[in-house]
Amino acid sequence: MQTEQELDVQIDRFIKENELQFLNDLHRVLSIGSVRAEPKGKMRFGENCGKMLDAMLQMGKDYGFTAKNGDYYYGVLSMGDTENSLGMICHLDVVPAGEGWTVPPFGLTQKGGYCLGRGVEDDKGPALCALYAMRFLKEHSLPMKHGAQLVLGSDEESGMSDIRQFLKNEPLPVFSFTPDADYPVCHGEKGIFEADIVLDGIGKSIADFTGGVAANVVPAKASVTLKNHTSQSLEVILKENSKTFEFDDTKDGVKITASGVAAHAASPEKGVSAIGLLVSLLCDYSLAEESELSALRFIRSILDNYKGSGLSIPFEDKESGYTTCIAGKIKAENEKLILNINIRYAVTQDGDRMAARIEEICAENGAVLQIHSNSKPHFISADTPVVKELTKISNQVLGTNKKSYVMGGGTYARRIPNCVAFGPNDSSRKKPFPAGTGDIHQPDEAAELSLMLQSIKIFIRALLAMDQLVK
Repeated sequence: MQTEQELDVQIDRFIKENELQFLNDLHRVLSIGSVRAEPKGKMRFGENCGKMLDAMLQMGKDYGFTAKNGDYYYGVLSMGDTENSLGMICHLDVVPAGEGWTVPPFGLTQKGGYCLGRGVEDDKGPALCALYAMRFLKEHSLPMKHGAQLVLGSDEESGMSDIRQFLKNEPLPVFSFTPDADYPVCHGEKGIFEADIVLDGIGKSIADFTGGVAANVVPAKASVTLKNHTSQSLEVILKENSKTFEFDDTKDGVKITASGVAAHAASPEKGVSAIGLLVSLLCDYSLAEESELSALRFIRSILDNYKGSGLSIPFEDKESGYTTCIAGKIKAENEKLILNINIRYAVTQDGDRMAARIEEICAENGAVLQIHSNSKPHFISADTPVVKELTKISNQVLGTNKKSYVMGGGTYARRIPNCVAFGPNDSSRKKPFPAGTGDIHQPDEAAELSLMLQSIKIFIRALLAMDQLVK
């Protein structure tokens, strides 16, 4: 019987010997801009998402795994008993790059011990760490009661239709983790509610209004074009707000662009909404007709507080903290203003009752609520043996003493029975990047190389522990 110390020596040697190959593979997966797009042939989420899945499946085949393409919804790399397997569930699609990058967003840039590129943390880098964990198990022929499989989704950022198809067509792993959060173990996720708030009466002064790149990102940029105004007529306002706004004359009027700070919808306190900044400017200086200002004031009330007070849905519990609300996107269309909202609500909050209350508030303000989705919260007890063991492994490898937690982010774990989010990030390690950069969904998304290599070790030990604990 191999001791834990002997196993660690083997793992460390494997990682050191394969570090250069890992970086080459990382460059390969980061170079494909797998943002969801219109279908192209069999590639239902666009050509780049399709190419990304093909590339990862081929990589897995080259390393000796059985590969399956699930109709370009998902892919599976497997070893051993697929009817009785342990799962690692990752996604290969990414949010749009957005603005503000100092390095090419699609590709690998190494800087100061960090790897930069869209998807390096969310979730291509972790998927590669999971693949290398399977490589170790296979190449060292370690005995396991269960098989292992790496599931690769292509639609996590835009609705998770991929995982619905996986659950419909494939055997369910007996236990899984998705490396799409922070260490140690996320044993619960808040509910996620997404909807459009539609307001009439736009067009008298507002020629255009646009902002945001994704529903689940606090927008870093937003712009409005005002008729019958020029940068000269707004000269005083420009001087008072030159650090936050840009004013440009166009054929349709003056275009005002706001610069905020991007952040994930689960952590709105880390961001500054460019939509909120722009709406406040228009309201403070009455830069629109009264019917438009009425709509803008309602939007301002929603965005003034990210804890849901503007929609009368504030809520907090001991299990998951407080409910949050952001506006990810906004657009003007057919004399209407359409505000996309993304709410992460506490695990004990009634999501249906919350939605009804939002609908009431919208009606009181002359708006219509169009609900896109309402994903219920996910929760597994922190006292579950597997959760406790994975927490222990993470703390041992990283030298930390953290407890499992509940978060506002949404991962595949909410859709898959017997699944938790496990790593790959360590929030106690502060990244040396300017505010609004370096994190997931931000410009210059970055992952510490040493932590990625440690994650390979953590995932190996996690699979072996799960193999013993799960029937």
